[in-house]
Parts: sequence; C-alpha cells; structure tokens
Amino acid sequence: MVELAISVEVAPGHEVEWEDEWRALALSLPQFPGFRTATLLRDSEASSHYVVLHEWDGHDLLAQAMRRLLWLGRDTTLPWTAGPIHVFDEVVEVVGHGAGSGERNVERSTPPSQG
Repeated sequence: MVELAISVEVAPGHEVEWEDEWRALALSLPQFPGFRTATLLRDSEASSHYVVLHEWDGHDLLAQAMRRLLWLGRDTTLPWTAGPIHVFDEVVEVVGHGAGSGERNVERSTPPSQG
C-alpha cells in the first residue's frame, strides 16, 4: 500500500471552488486501478489550508493516476491555490495496533543509503 498526503493552501475566497473541484475529482478516483481511499481535511484554525490523504495499492498504479490527474503533481499551482501544492509521498513511520492482537506495531521506511 502507498500513502500520499497533499497540502494545499487555497487562495482566500476560493475555498468553495476548491472543495467543489476536490469533490469532482473524488468522484473520478474509483475509475483508477489501485485507488483505495481519499480524505479531505481542513484546518479548523486556518480554513484555507487543506490536506488530502490518499491510499493506493502500489507505486506504479499511483504513478499512472498522477500522470492523468495533473493537480496531484509536485509544485503544481492552480487557479484557486495561494501557492504550489506540496506532495508528501514517503512514509517515514506508521504506528498502529495489529489486527486484534492488542500489540503495538511500528513500521519504518528504510532511508536510502548515503554514500
């Protein structure tokens, strides 16, 4: 599974336009192979700051979708944004409980070797 977080700072006054655009995108996501879920979060203290969370079955399937969904791209600027979209695509650590075991599981990505 691949997780992706996208941070979007919406230009003031364009929040409704952005949310409408996101909902239209959300309706199209199930057509892409490997799509699992998408969640739209809004900062309760800064209503023009959003984060979109995605889950996909694999990197290759996500890459195929990103080629067709241009606004998922890194450093994209759109008419309703106040700056470039920032994409977070490397999971550093996942903390959770095993399925019914009650044990705490921690997954960490292995950083690329330096050198």
